[in-house]
Amino acid sequence: MASPPQGRVDGDERAEVAIPIGAQAPGVARSAIAQWLADHVSPSVLETALLLVSELVSNSVRHSGVSEGEEIVLRVHLWRDGFRLEVEDPGCDGVIAPRPQDLLRGGGMGLHLVQTLSECWGVVRSAEGPTCVWVQLPRRLLSHQPMAREERRPIRVATEM
Repeated sequence: MASPPQGRVDGDERAEVAIPIGAQAPGVARSAIAQWLADHVSPSVLETALLLVSELVSNSVRHSGVSEGEEIVLRVHLWRDGFRLEVEDPGCDGVIAPRPQDLLRGGGMGLHLVQTLSECWGVVRSAEGPTCVWVQLPRRLLSHQPMAREERRPIRVATEM
């Protein structure tokens, strides 16, 4: 199991760690985010970041089609007013988009949470992989009302076709 780097994220910097794909990956990712961001974002934003990274890493574990033991790369880019979380896996299959919620089986809610709780989110994918899903959050909660859900759209960037 990978452990998060001991360094801290400061200023306009980034942190990165590789995490083996497996059942422990979401917990390892949460620990890394908690360590990296605890002194840099408000407590409520940190809680949101922990929830979102759990969702993104869980999606990589479940849906990337990548074998256990390969790695997910978790990154944080921190700047003055906000930060970006990235979860990159070697997978290149499947559609990454919110799907209808299945309340009976409990599925289909992850990307709805991502869309609702982040300022913006998106996907960067090349033809042969890897796939990187990212979310952007403020470092502090904003005093104005968030955008209506129907106004929030993911930003998709294809690096190769």
